Amino acid sequence: MPPDVRRQRGIPPDYSTNAGSAPKQVETWHIERESFMHDQALQFSQGLDRLLIVCGSEHAYRLGERFRADGHSVVIDDLRHQPWYGMTVNPVFR
Repeated sequence: MPPDVRRQRGIPPDYSTNAGSAPKQVETWHIERESFMHDQALQFSQGLDRLLIVCGSEHAYRLGERFRADGHSVVIDDLRHQPWYGMTVNPVFR
């Protein structure tokens, strides 16, 4: 969700990390953003056989469930579980 749309909907940029946000409100904002992501993906993927969606891990599983409910095959690959995740980057490639 673009920052301007978040602002219009009253979703703070740091809502998920701000200790002042109530857990129920954070959940509501997550669901609102996931709904937006789902709708945008459907709108812009008309006629495609496959689609790659990159999102934060806090959204991946619920978003995947939305697509499964629509009858789509979904594969979720949490990059944090890849063997290379967290490795120090070789300075040559920076």
